[in-house]
Amino acid sequence: MGRRQIALVLMAVMLPAALAAGCGGSDSNASGNSEKTKPTTESEPTKFGTRPGREVVNFGEEADQGEREAAFGDLEENYRAREAGEWAKQCASMTLEQSEEVRETTEPDGTCASGLRTQASPLAKSKAFRAYPIQGPIEAFRVENDRGFVLYQGKDGNDYAMAMKKEDGKWLVDDLIPTKLPN
Repeated sequence: MGRRQIALVLMAVMLPAALAAGCGGSDSNASGNSEKTKPTTESEPTKFGTRPGREVVNFGEEADQGEREAAFGDLEENYRAREAGEWAKQCASMTLEQSEEVRETTEPDGTCASGLRTQASPLAKSKAFRAYPIQGPIEAFRVENDRGFVLYQGKDGNDYAMAMKKEDGKWLVDDLIPTKLPN
């Protein structure tokens, strides 16, 4: 089992405890995305390696308005599907690699949708975590080639970055949990 799979399993186990403690979000990137994003400056060390920190603000270049709108629409689709418990729709808005990693956390013949459903169970306890988290429009969309970060302010007042990747001309979500940016 790889580092990312272990992180996904740990997230599934720790999510109910975090929700019971009143935690509505996460300040860590549980899936250890540093290999994908290759930030241009220092990254904050974690027990799973490194995760992007404030340097994502300077990652690549700011996307044009059309790309910003497309990425925001794709991220919004992912979050709305998660909130509604529409797992297949959420999987469709994720990169192939990310949906495969979710699928691998289920039984051998499981699907991405069944993996998300399992991680969100019981639904009543994961409702706060699954709630649509974005406050207002996105602040920025930083891109470099086919990788990017949507930067936004959460409803909790914190700033977040969600890793995105362009596949077949569409921006897809490339992680399950956004990175909380340091103040």
